[in-house]
Amino acid sequence: MKDIKPKYLKKRARWQVDFNTIIPEVKDPWGDGVKMVDRRKSSFKTEDEALEWLALVRLAEKNLSLDIADGEKMVYKQAIEKLDEAGFGDKSLMDVVDYFLKYNKRSKSDKTIKECYDLWLQSYIDKAGKETRSGNTGSDVKRIERFLEPHFHLNVSELDMPSVAEELVQQVRLDAQEKELSPVSLRNNLTKLNQFVNWLKRKDTKLLSYETPNEFEGLIKVEVPVRDAPYVLTPTEMREIIDSARLTDERCHLLPFFILHCFLGCRPSELIGMTWDNVKIEDTKEPFVLIPQNKTGKNKRPRRVNLADFPAIVEWLRVCDRSKPFFPYNKDKNDKMERNFYDKRRIVLAEAVVLSLDASIKESKKYDDCGRHSCATYLYAGRWDAKTISERIGNTEKVLLNHYIDNDKSKAEAVEYFSISPSKSNQKLVKFAG
Repeated sequence: MKDIKPKYLKKRARWQVDFNTIIPEVKDPWGDGVKMVDRRKSSFKTEDEALEWLALVRLAEKNLSLDIADGEKMVYKQAIEKLDEAGFGDKSLMDVVDYFLKYNKRSKSDKTIKECYDLWLQSYIDKAGKETRSGNTGSDVKRIERFLEPHFHLNVSELDMPSVAEELVQQVRLDAQEKELSPVSLRNNLTKLNQFVNWLKRKDTKLLSYETPNEFEGLIKVEVPVRDAPYVLTPTEMREIIDSARLTDERCHLLPFFILHCFLGCRPSELIGMTWDNVKIEDTKEPFVLIPQNKTGKNKRPRRVNLADFPAIVEWLRVCDRSKPFFPYNKDKNDKMERNFYDKRRIVLAEAVVLSLDASIKESKKYDDCGRHSCATYLYAGRWDAKTISERIGNTEKVLLNHYIDNDKSKAEAVEYFSISPSKSNQKLVKFAG
């Protein structure tokens, strides 16, 4: 029947369909009982009528009933009633069929979301084991584990259904609202959900068909405000803070931290595990500090930070109390710096009269990385090239130039900043307001 086409009979001014010797064993497409289709059908006034009739014959030849039996009508009616009761009165059975084919027929795995998540986590851990600088030990992946956990029992194909995707996204947004997370943190959490689904569809995993639509794509948009310029300490503020760290070192022991944080641009997490053996200042010609490699955090490779051009930093390291641990603070079970560290740091900043003890979270947050920002900014203002600075503080040039540098600082301020040296006495006068 594939090559059969209507023919026009000029003498009769009619259209005809001729099956030749192959007569389809089907019911009459016009629905006139069980009469078989004749070899020829030539009672069509127009070509469109002939084509329509031929299409019906082809449909009937596929054993598709043109009439709905009474039992089928009842099933259809019950299905429509169930849709109405469930609040989907605007949907048809065809919509239901399309939905099923879209989300259930494309799955290539019978694994649960929990099994797939474990595989995803392990892939990150394996990648970190290769000692790649950008490797992640899994902490970034674990940020969405608590959101996925209520759905761990579902088949992985159900993860991308609109109802499940919308519920997950709503959970993430409510969590961000309750914990007052920044728009950047919210965006990162939502993006990680999206990355999980895309990972399931990758060629090397094939846990979902590549054609499976990703419902998270249109749900993860977050309006992130333009980031403010990094907060950079003035030389005067830096003098107040480092003197305060020295004055309170007996109870807080944060002088080594502020020296390495503000003058060398080190992260708190990089100081964990460091000992005084990492500080090599005996050689006055080539003094340096060795930042060891960490198994966690962003510091994946050791860094040697030379101090030959910064005699004031060497002086500060000489006045430190080496009878105490270099950095007596650790990380908690959630892979964050312990609360004790933040409390002691706030005491130092309060003593320096740059931040009150009852300051808001927003006000105190600008001091979280002010030392790294200040170090990078003043090195840049002092005419150091971006590549050298990025290697010195342990960041990429792109991140350095986009998020760390304040271009308003002058070379004179840079010289003043890195010339701050310890006074002969560890006592200082504290100015009181009023």
